Amino acid sequence: RNALSVYLAEPPQRDSKWQAFIFYEDDEFVVVYDRFCKARYHLLVMPRCALRSVYELDPNNASHIALLEGMVVRAKWIKRGLLRRDKRIERIQYGFHAIPSMNQLHLHIISDDLDSSHLKHKKHFHSFTSAYFIPAKVMLRCLKEEKKRFIPNKTYYEALLKASLHCHKCDAEIRTIPALKRHIKDCKFGQKKRARYRYFSNGNDDSGDVSDDEERDFGIVFADTNNDDSQSSTQPTLD
Repeated sequence: RNALSVYLAEPPQRDSKWQAFIFYEDDEFVVVYDRFCKARYHLLVMPRCALRSVYELDPNNASHIALLEGMVVRAKWIKRGLLRRDKRIERIQYGFHAIPSMNQLHLHIISDDLDSSHLKHKKHFHSFTSAYFIPAKVMLRCLKEEKKRFIPNKTYYEALLKASLHCHKCDAEIRTIPALKRHIKDCKFGQKKRARYRYFSNGNDDSGDVSDDEERDFGIVFADTNNDDSQSSTQPTLD
């Protein structure tokens, strides 16, 4: 659970064996390739400061809001660059898992092809295609505008990982992960949407981000502190 900490040190102090995983870094943030990537492109944006997870972000702490905004800015910049670089990509999203499996605060940047040998289980698929994946703009709204600390209903979110499998492009029900991965590659709806998306965006705007309507309608299921449903008997491991 503490594996991400190896990337946070400045280059002179960081073990050279981890350098190959660094995609980008500056004084405040490090962006790394996910070693257990779940798609063709899967990166993690992390602040250099030690924060265990999004649960520790305080909506009344201006530095925490600025940190989250900095993560979003870098994710958006990287998304645009990847879309320009690789015309095969249909869409890239960035956000947070409702129940993080690693201790260092991190934001996922992931292409929606979900084409990876590391995507082996139902929970891997659902963690990026269901409400379990909280768009970064929604998380920012939660903390900055609504002034709510992110304390999710873990029982609700854990159940999402166990749902039946459906293609996230056309909603066809597929029984197994291998069959689903084959279907996604050939999904006709996905191919049409890819061409349409490329025509309108060409990677130069915010197309592919959660829209204003989607952002407004996206609901976070918070814990009922009276029933203590923020606790869970198991912590999902998504590697």
